[in-house]
This record gives sequence, structure tokens and C-alpha cells, in this order.
Amino acid sequence: MKCNVCKTKMKDATTEIEVLVKGRKVKALNVPAYNCPNCDEIRMDELIEKLVQTYAKGSKEATFDFAEVKPRGVGITLGKK
Repeated sequence: MKCNVCKTKMKDATTEIEVLVKGRKVKALNVPAYNCPNCDEIRMDELIEKLVQTYAKGSKEATFDFAEVKPRGVGITLGKK
């Protein structure tokens, strides 16, 4: 993936983001993303953004670790290799 800002090849990274859910802020940690080594732009896949929104809506805590979230019915943990 190339950076939209400077067109440099982006590198795999993780980031944290805050999501507003029914008036409350929920922070997602260790979210898979891409980082531009040249201008520090951060990008996420659309699917990851949707998953963060979904998990934030179901979170009872103010913070959750995306790498520890297990999708229902699937025997994998997201963010782990």
C-alpha cells in the first residue's frame, strides 16, 4: 500500500484509536494499520475499521485490545500471527 500523502510504500504497524459509541469513548489498542516511514501517515483497511466499530459497540470497558479479540465461532485471535 502506498501513502496517499507522499506516495511512499507503507509498512505494517499497529495503532490505537478512539471510537465514539452512544456518547462514550472506547479506545482500541493494537489495531493493525499501515504507517508511512516518510511522513508518518497512518492508514487502516476498511474491514479493520468496521471490526473496531463492532467490537467497540460490544465492549463494556473503556479500552479493549484488538489483538486479544476473538471473533465468535472462529478459533483464531485477531492481530496475532
